[in-house]
This record gives sequence, C-alpha cells and structure tokens, in this order.
Amino acid sequence: MIPYFLLCVFLCACAASGGRRAPTVEAPVLHVEFDSATASAQLRWNQAPSSLFLAYELQSATGADQEFVTLARRESVAETTAVDSGLTADADYRYRLLLHHSRPGRAARVLTSSEVEGGLHRRVGVWHLPSGFLPTSLAVDGQGVVYVAGAGAGRVERFDRAGYSLGSWVLDPGPVACLEAVSLTTPTLAVDQFDNLFVAYSVREKGKPPRSQWTKFDGRGRRIWTHALEGIFARHLAIDASGQVFVEGFNQLYQFSAQGEPMAHFPLPSLPVSSLHFWKTNFAVLVFPHLFTDSEWQAPRLVAYAGPEREEAVMVMGRDPLSSEDSGAGLLHWPLDFAVDEAASRVFVLDAGSNSVVVFRHSRFLTSWGRAGEGEGAFRLSGTVEVVEDLLSGTTAHRQVMAGGITRDHEGYLYIADTFNNRIQKFRP
Repeated sequence: MIPYFLLCVFLCACAASGGRRAPTVEAPVLHVEFDSATASAQLRWNQAPSSLFLAYELQSATGADQEFVTLARRESVAETTAVDSGLTADADYRYRLLLHHSRPGRAARVLTSSEVEGGLHRRVGVWHLPSGFLPTSLAVDGQGVVYVAGAGAGRVERFDRAGYSLGSWVLDPGPVACLEAVSLTTPTLAVDQFDNLFVAYSVREKGKPPRSQWTKFDGRGRRIWTHALEGIFARHLAIDASGQVFVEGFNQLYQFSAQGEPMAHFPLPSLPVSSLHFWKTNFAVLVFPHLFTDSEWQAPRLVAYAGPEREEAVMVMGRDPLSSEDSGAGLLHWPLDFAVDEAASRVFVLDAGSNSVVVFRHSRFLTSWGRAGEGEGAFRLSGTVEVVEDLLSGTTAHRQVMAGGITRDHEGYLYIADTFNNRIQKFRP
C-alpha cells in the first residue's frame, strides 16, 4: 500500500507536467513537384517538433550513380520549403531530407526521409513510321489527333495521342519532291481552329519541274479541295488566329483565305528561314543570318516580328558564340522547327546542330534536352535523302541534309519528328 504522502507527491508531479509525454520524432516526409515552366523543383516537408529541432538538411543527386550533396540547410524549424532551379531536362534528379535533432543531454541524431526521384520533359511514348517514311512535319488538332508528313511518302499518317494508328490520307499518287535548303523542304502541315488540316507539298514528275499544290482536309478526312501553287516550291505553312493561311515559297510569302483564295503576297527578306509559326499575333521565324558574311549575328536566331512584312522585331531568342569552342546554353546551331507555349511564354526549338530541344522562356534560355543517337531522348536529325537538284528539269540527287519537326498538343505534350530514326517521340509538358 502506497503511503499517503507519496501518492500526493506523484499526483502533484502529474499535475505540474500536465500529463504530457515527451515529444517523439519521426522521419520527415518530403514532397517534390517538378515545374517545367520554370525548370525547377519545388520541395516541401512536414515541420519537426520545435523542442528537439536542430536543422533541416536538403540533399540532391543527379542520376542513379551519383552521391548526394547538400543543396540547402535550414536552421529555422518553420522553414519547410525550398526551390532547386536551373534543372536540365535530360537529367534524373533525386532528393532526400535529413532532420537533425537532439534531446537534452543526448548526442545529436539524424533521421532521413525516403528518396524522391523525378525530372522534366520525360519521354512517355515512341512510335515508328513505315519503312522509308522519314517523318519531318507534325500537327495536332483539338481532338488530339497527331498528323505526320514525311520526306518519303505522298500521304499523311494519323495517330491518336497514345501512338495508335488511325490510318493515312493520300496526298498524291506520285512521290513527293524534297528540296535541300537550310533544312529539308518537304510536305508541311497546319491545323486551323475547326480541325481542318492544310498540307502544302510538291510532287515530283520525271523530266518536269516539281508541281506545287496544297490540300485542305476536314477532320474526317474528306478532301475539301486541292489548289495549285503557281510558280513556287511550297516550303512553309502557317495559320493565324483568324484562319488566314500563309504559304512561303522561295521569293514570296503568299496569304490566302481559309477557302484558298489569294489575298496578298509579301517579298521575302534575304535571310534563309527553316520554319515559321504564329506566336499570338506575331509572325515568328527561325532565321540564319550567320550565312551572310555582312551579318552582325554569328548564329541562328528565333525572331518574332510584328507582322508578315518582317519590318519590326518584337522578340529575339538565341545568342552568338563566345568562342569557336562555345556550345553552351542558349546557342542555336542549326534550328529546324519550333513549338510555342503562349501561356507560359515558352518556345521549344528543335536544333539539329546539337541534336536537342532548346527551351526559351521570356526570350531567355531555360533548359534543354537531347543528344545524337537512337536511344530514349536521343535524335538523328541528319541523314541522306533524295532531293530535287534542278527545279527546271526535276532531276534529283542524294544529299546529306538536316530534317526534323516539333509540335505541342492542347495539354502541352511535345511530339518530335525524329526523322532519321524514322519515329515520333512524345515528351511530358
């Protein structure tokens, strides 16, 4: 039987402590969100008990074989967020959090969270085209149908967003004509706001000049019309927000209505162009000023002009090399095509010179990914193709050329025409 006075002491001690147990410490839980729009990782974790807290230590590693290094240290218990910026899109990142804690009179201890892995613009699909197709131009309609044209076939292949074939639409029974310019000129595609598909292309005829024309299909594959493009070799095709169509030849830019009626034409500047698209109301083109000895620019640029006259530049992306060995961020070597993310002010440029996708945001370099090869996320954008050598006679020859294409769907997924691997690769937004 416990003496009365000892019972009183015990009850008083319990009252003084409020009946509380000493706080316990558990391993922290780390959450990571990868944000491709800013090329960063947003990190957050649960707050530790303040009475035992010493510090948070955030660690990161690139790739499965690399050791963890300290990214940040937080010595305030309330600081439970961090940002890792400047991420490269073709790298795998791993993160973990170390919680340093101690009880009074005891040595410091460390609890470690589970590892969190991720990255930007990871590949989510790949599909191959029929042998010899050589995909070069892409478009996606509002229903998610992916259209593909190539250098080796007079038809358009169609896929759903998972890569399953939806059949093909024939352009012309004859072989398409390809032309070697700064990039390979092949059939080019564009989709309007009503999911009509426009295709500008040239047909090869033996002993004759290539026959240039363009075709309009509705979303069900019905050919609405085919019109001749007199006097030009169709090179680029773009549609503005009002549905007007612009087709670029060698010396003129032609403007048509959605019904194919001629509306205007504009002389072309002397600078070679490899691709054109509309960026909101701006007329954006990839130019190669470095091919002219009197140019101030020593590398290609993506330039957005106020209009098709190309008299006023409102945005310029790209830079000149700092030396002959410079291959660093933001330098375009041989850009082929680009896709615009208007909501995030981003543009994705497919660059054959570096076999990569180079991303700009607010006209500044953001990130990139890719390399030469056949593996995941690798591209082959240089190869040999039969091209028209003489526009008057239609004679052909095999040439080493640069070719490839890129587009985005309404959810932001990116599709790459990996021409000389004869496949389409799909990447996350």
